[in-house]
Amino acid sequence: MDKPQRNVSVVVIARNEENDIRKCLESLRAQDYPQECYEVVLVDNGSTDRTQEIAREAMNGFAHFRIVENPVPGIAVTRNVGIKAAKHDVVAFIDADCEASTTWLTWLERAFSEELARDASLAAIGGPNTAPADTTFFRRAVAVATTNYWGNHGSVQAKILDQRMSVDHLPTLNVMYDRQKVVDIGMFDEFQGNISEDVDLSHRLRGKGFKLLFEPRAGITHKWREDIVSWMKNMEVYGKGRTWLMRKDPSHIKPQFAAPILLLTACLMALISWVLPSPFCFLFAAPLLVYVLLTLLVSIYACVTHGKPHYVPMVFIIYAVTHLSYGVGQVHGLFAARGSDTVRGAK
Repeated sequence: MDKPQRNVSVVVIARNEENDIRKCLESLRAQDYPQECYEVVLVDNGSTDRTQEIAREAMNGFAHFRIVENPVPGIAVTRNVGIKAAKHDVVAFIDADCEASTTWLTWLERAFSEELARDASLAAIGGPNTAPADTTFFRRAVAVATTNYWGNHGSVQAKILDQRMSVDHLPTLNVMYDRQKVVDIGMFDEFQGNISEDVDLSHRLRGKGFKLLFEPRAGITHKWREDIVSWMKNMEVYGKGRTWLMRKDPSHIKPQFAAPILLLTACLMALISWVLPSPFCFLFAAPLLVYVLLTLLVSIYACVTHGKPHYVPMVFIIYAVTHLSYGVGQVHGLFAARGSDTVRGAK
């Protein structure tokens, strides 16, 4: 590998991550990037378990490793602490439940340097995340479900892209930022709470005319939610975060975000037609029946094209749970104060 053009600060934020932090940090230590050219900064957000102890064990002998403590609860504020603590002008983020491929940092920096030389408006570049090879049946089903718009809503997190391209949003579990450009727009919004802070940052960067790019070779593995209940709870949080974004800035409002609310309405109409039978009950139930049919067809298509037709029932359930939980979260976000999932206060 050629010598990289830039020194990089890699930031990992963590709170009670004793089960995953070792593998994450060991993957960072094993990068083929020259060790003198990058540092690893662990920002601990008030862990009460062995996160810090395990982190020191995993990085013992790695000269450029630091632990920074942030006692203020919240994902956004913890990311900002990491940006402020970074020594270098380029900052990469990876989540504590992720593992980086050995070439992850090399590909991010190479793509970043190449694209910045062509266009000074580049602000960030990120890569894909996939489930580990030894994953569960549920996670494999999620991987199938999220390969299309019905399951990923256009997110690059689960897309299988084969070329570098411009995107609207880069998730913070796998991204490299131009530190100064992020600082100049005010960094992460600490009142956004524990979700969608990366969507908000991407939106504000693009609003200032900056470019975000996807590099398919800068891959990581990510331990997605392990069962349908935890997946459902996570989708509810995503929906709440989306509503908070729309409350903060109306430019986040897009017609497609009405779909989960319409699905909830369709379910309510179907329930009414069942509880209070009438000659028009079919009309009340029709929207839900259309949704069920479309979701079944998409499930069959996704599973057959991936050679896993036996996944159809689970993929169908994942789609339904995703859409309904997201809609519930959107409604929740209408009534909950923005950022109320931390104790920092809200506005």
